[in-house]
Amino acid sequence: RRPNIRFQMPGSVGVAEWHADRDVGHHWTETNIWIPLTEIAESNAVWVESRPGEGDFRPLIAQPGQALVFDGACLTHGNIPSKSSK
Repeated sequence: RRPNIRFQMPGSVGVAEWHADRDVGHHWTETNIWIPLTEIAESNAVWVESRPGEGDFRPLIAQPGQALVFDGACLTHGNIPSKSSK
């Protein structure tokens, strides 16, 4: 499949709803690679649960130049509204 590219602008979210990618038409074997373009804090991070169905969402914190790999096909993930000005 074609890759998805998402941008989270100040005051908004990067995705409309919390989801696992397999529930919105992606294959269950797909892997997510998240590469931030600006400094990341809790409000502009991707939030991911630790195990499928756990619901214990935590922000993934990374800096520009780093990449985080996670099982977005099976783990529910999303964003909270960004308080960042970047």
